[in-house]
Amino acid sequence: MITKKRQCLSWRPLCLLLAVALCGCSIIGLTIGALSDARQPKAMTVPGWKVDTLKVGAKVEVLLRDGRTVNGKFKGIKPMPFNQYVTLHNEAKAQLPEGMYLPNPTDTLVMTFAARKPQESEVTVTGQLAGFVRDSVRVGQNVAGKARIVAWPLSELIRLSDQRGNELTGETIRSLINDGKIPVRSSLAILAKSEQKLIPTNQVQQVHQLAGKKEGVLVGFLLGAAIDAAVIAAVASADWGSFMSTNESGSMSCPFVYSFDGRQYVLDSETFGGAIFRAAQRTDLDNLDHLTEVNGSYRMKITNELPETQFVDELRLLVVDHPRDTRVVPSFSGKINTLAAPQPPNKATSYRGDEVQNLIIDKDNRVWVSNPFGRNPEDKSQARDGLLLEFPRPAGYKGR
Repeated sequence: MITKKRQCLSWRPLCLLLAVALCGCSIIGLTIGALSDARQPKAMTVPGWKVDTLKVGAKVEVLLRDGRTVNGKFKGIKPMPFNQYVTLHNEAKAQLPEGMYLPNPTDTLVMTFAARKPQESEVTVTGQLAGFVRDSVRVGQNVAGKARIVAWPLSELIRLSDQRGNELTGETIRSLINDGKIPVRSSLAILAKSEQKLIPTNQVQQVHQLAGKKEGVLVGFLLGAAIDAAVIAAVASADWGSFMSTNESGSMSCPFVYSFDGRQYVLDSETFGGAIFRAAQRTDLDNLDHLTEVNGSYRMKITNELPETQFVDELRLLVVDHPRDTRVVPSFSGKINTLAAPQPPNKATSYRGDEVQNLIIDKDNRVWVSNPFGRNPEDKSQARDGLLLEFPRPAGYKGR
């Protein structure tokens, strides 16, 4: 195998050299096509607070916090028209607990913002509420004799009050926004079936960006080959797929463990999730669903594909005998459990109330990721996040 690989490596530079000398148009076409492919959207999963990393024009599946999905083409982040925002704001306000105050758009408010420098005092602003966006509150003010909409940092808002004396703290407003209880005007524009839908960004649980078609290399090659077809076979035999390959999993976890299934290596585990500093290091157990015995041996690969440093002290293969029709599941502490006829939950919600059943009901590329933003560090109830699962009661079960 080593000899054969060396032969390939020694032949390909010669092939490429000949191609450059005799087939300039084909190489130029391939290069342009490869650059075009590199600009195609990559398949990845993006949590709601990172939607600004999506590629405009990509096909996406948007999972909302209430469990609904919207499929279409991402057209960018755009401001929601004021009338539409007012409608959504009023609908959200009607769902808030009875007696909870929330100002209406166009209400005249007095807002207090934190001082930006130690020697300065708090800033008081008066104006008409024009709406909330992801990171600011928009206020209609008279600036130099002209009516203008001014954005003030939401993170610096201490409190606001209306002319009737109703008051609301900035922390409460930020919590309502981060929990998706009230809408924001910043919206995901999704083109679905020739109709553009605007989805408030704080209503988005997760977005699955689908990979774009990569046909640039082929198209560029064929165009160049029309001019100098004499060396098509030499250029086409080069392993351009390997040359241009990138990791498009969109995953934020690592390292990657691949299992050989008898034909190819398949990504089987993204281990040590969350162990991003020394104090969080741990031993991890994970099932290898694709690992297959080949000639009395098991073959695996462990890779570092992201721009970071990783430390792996030990890797062992643990074989567990278990009854038929059961599945082995290791616990976080390392205890081995067996499950028979596992059932999906009837309902799954995060501590913030997001519907996440679609993310955990199947083993696929969808995962639930807790939102770390908008939490009050002084509130112990916000220090942790988790899921509340409801399962069907087994037939004949009489316990609680």
